[in-house]
Amino acid sequence: MIQSIKKYLSDKNIPGDIILYRDKSHKKKAMCEYLASKIETDKIICVHSVGAFGLYTAKAFPNNLVMIFGDPSEEYLSQIRETPNARVSKKGMGNFVKKDESHFINQFNEPIIEEYYTAHFVKIMKDVGAVDAFCDCGHSCATLSGAIKSGMNLCYILGTVKPTGRKYVHYLSDKIGQFTQEYAGNFDTKQIQIDIESMYPKFGNIFEATRSISAAMSWLQKNPNKTVLVYVGDSPVFGEDKTI
Repeated sequence: MIQSIKKYLSDKNIPGDIILYRDKSHKKKAMCEYLASKIETDKIICVHSVGAFGLYTAKAFPNNLVMIFGDPSEEYLSQIRETPNARVSKKGMGNFVKKDESHFINQFNEPIIEEYYTAHFVKIMKDVGAVDAFCDCGHSCATLSGAIKSGMNLCYILGTVKPTGRKYVHYLSDKIGQFTQEYAGNFDTKQIQIDIESMYPKFGNIFEATRSISAAMSWLQKNPNKTVLVYVGDSPVFGEDKTI
């Protein structure tokens, strides 16, 4: 699903456009299925996750017990409880299984995940068409890293939650100089969600993309009349393959 929010920006006197892109199903679903196509193991799979990554890892590896170490939000927890091979533990991973009994998938440092987003970003760009920049305020930054590795001639923007920037996580550690940073706190992200969901109701929930949108808006104020792509897809999905 693709949605321009140019009218919303115009109402805010921000010259330019932001294109919102959403996959047909949750962003993490296809990524975890790609992981499953590349990893063959009969061991217990362990992940650190507070929601989507743990849920969709369990769904992608139905023949493995998947241990999710973290404190998932209630939206995801209800779905995890309905997934027969998924378990949640608030204890440390080392307290549960020995290394030779488990396979740890680290979403913050897994080359297969970056590989997936590199290829997927090429597909996204074919669907979207010409844009000037891609902005993402992510947690692991695998999406932004994969986009950069795709080789598209764009300005890449890392949205930051602190005005002074952020410590670069693993995926971006070798890409210094290939992206710029923009503070995501210059606009009220809750109000962004209310306004955009009201103005474009068919596009649906944008909750976890609001910081990316805010950072993109700040970038447009400095770079008027450009078009920025924002990838929406981390919000909870209720029901298999249901678009928000």
